[in-house]
Amino acid sequence: MLPNISIHQLINQNENEWFTCADINSKQEIVCGTDQGHTKLISDICYYDPNGCYILSCSADTDIRLWRSFSSNSVTIYRSHLSPVWCLSVHYKSDRFASGSMDKTVRLWTPDRLNILRTFIYHSDDINTITFHPNGKYLASGSNDGLIILWAIEQAQPARILKSLSNIEQLTFTSDGNHLISISHNNEQKSDRISIWDIRSANEKYLIENIPSHRRLLKSCQIQNTHKFVTGFNKSFLFFDINNQQEKNDIFRSEFSNEYIQRLIHFSSNEPNKLIAIMTTIRQRRKPVIPIEIVRDLDAFVKVENDFKQPTTTGGTISIITIIVVICLSIVHIATFQSNTLKYDYDVDWDHDSKLKINIDMTVAMSCSLIGSDVLDVTNTNPLESGKLDEEDTWFELSPRQQRAFNSLQAGSKLIRQQYHAIHDLLWLSGHTIEQLPEREVKLDRKPDACRLHGTLEVNKLAGNFHIILGKSFSFFGAHAHISPMGVQALNFSHRIDHLSFGLPTPGLIQPLNGDLKIANTGSQIFQYFLEVVPTVVQTSYSNVETYQYAVTEKTRTIDHNSGSHGIPGIFIRYEISPLKITVKEILQSYWLLLIEIGGIFGGVFATSGMIHSLISIVYDALSKQCSNAQLREDIRKKSTNGDQTTTVAIGITPESSSIM
Repeated sequence: MLPNISIHQLINQNENEWFTCADINSKQEIVCGTDQGHTKLISDICYYDPNGCYILSCSADTDIRLWRSFSSNSVTIYRSHLSPVWCLSVHYKSDRFASGSMDKTVRLWTPDRLNILRTFIYHSDDINTITFHPNGKYLASGSNDGLIILWAIEQAQPARILKSLSNIEQLTFTSDGNHLISISHNNEQKSDRISIWDIRSANEKYLIENIPSHRRLLKSCQIQNTHKFVTGFNKSFLFFDINNQQEKNDIFRSEFSNEYIQRLIHFSSNEPNKLIAIMTTIRQRRKPVIPIEIVRDLDAFVKVENDFKQPTTTGGTISIITIIVVICLSIVHIATFQSNTLKYDYDVDWDHDSKLKINIDMTVAMSCSLIGSDVLDVTNTNPLESGKLDEEDTWFELSPRQQRAFNSLQAGSKLIRQQYHAIHDLLWLSGHTIEQLPEREVKLDRKPDACRLHGTLEVNKLAGNFHIILGKSFSFFGAHAHISPMGVQALNFSHRIDHLSFGLPTPGLIQPLNGDLKIANTGSQIFQYFLEVVPTVVQTSYSNVETYQYAVTEKTRTIDHNSGSHGIPGIFIRYEISPLKITVKEILQSYWLLLIEIGGIFGGVFATSGMIHSLISIVYDALSKQCSNAQLREDIRKKSTNGDQTTTVAIGITPESSSIM
């Protein structure tokens, strides 16, 4: 049994205490429950049994807890609501209790079952108050939508719908069950109203409006006897006489500061004239300041217990899609991050005195004794300073191993010619290119039919012409000539370029003419290559390379003197040096920036998926509610068409036994 205490005080002091009980006369607090309590503000409490041995409490943490009076541990926790639970009501005889929530539902419970018995759905806003009819067959609920619904518990359907123009804050039945008293508040007019409803006729009678003694919203009322009831707020609770509609004496006004009456309950069924006022307060206990608690109070990422989470199929599907999208976007972003940004600078190439190296490795389908190679500059003189090309008799046909290597060279050449690529992609493909063809595994059993010319020539940095034609070259008296051998009947300048570059050899550098293959159809064909050579400096985090890039234009024609197409059969590579120099600088991106951008991907995708999930949930709830409301209205319409007798039965009171009639 509870001690002789006239006032209970509901204090949300910290997360470890759920409420305290105080004796107002002695102004002493008695702790009722500590630890393992609610994690958020308690919204309502009530006795579960007439003797006051058990207490029910509900909170904004969506929990309903059953406690032993003055015990520090809860007996049972009931969880089903998806939003904060605002109100409770107990019917002692039927051993049931009900709860109303921000999720717009009323739910019926029994203490021996953790699952709900029934769910009542009709309201379109928060449910502020619920109360059982004295016979236990009906349940009344009031909401911010202005509706008071009398539910038939067994059918879980509305038996009466009473409409008010204000938010319903509190409901209570008279002891005979014929009338329902409501407290409502109009936010626009800022006025309070106490009404009494005849549940048989659904008529509303205003008892009191704009009560002058209550300066704030009325929150609670209790029936004292058939003719009197008590209401409370604003640090006091008052008697009202239903018959005279007059306010009686102020029987109590709180002496504590910052306290307001939140709820009135009977002390016990054996003492119906004794009331208990449950009061809220903002008063906090003085506790030593602990730095770790201050830091914990600043936590913006509050953890939610697994018991409060309700997985759904829609949420799981969206979560899987979200994870896949995040992984894909992160992989793409990391791959993009690895290809660093390049900065291009253009300047005049003032270096005219340096030498230009020409690196050549090519095979011509003629014997080395029949052809010769040479270099001429724009003055038609031989600018060769040093170096030479080695001539090696070989076979034009490649071995299988050499053919595979040459195919790789051709693939790189096609990549450059047929598709657009940044210079970074062209310069740094080390490990994916072949510098030269491998040696032949087995020599053929016939005479060599081709000549391989390979080596490095160093010339002046001027435009020039490298050519391979019939006959060996020699110079005399400043002139340049090729002496052709006698008796050569057929010429074949089919050729294969394994490598052609300018400057120092650079491993991993793809050149446009590497892997080029030309087959001559006749012996009088000219193969011409026009090259634009551009000095290029590439500065990366790993090296600083001075090299040359070139663009090439090819032309092949057949000599026909009768048609005016003159010339000498052979291979001619004409090159020009660009007066501009390109400097390519690699700009490294910060890894911090990468982490920030990936974090942005995670946050953006999860935020977007959360909004999509919320939108889907809103649409689904709206459609479900519309279907449910339509079904309820149809059921009510069918009942109303059956006449007054059906209505009387719906209320659950027969004409013979009705005390209301």
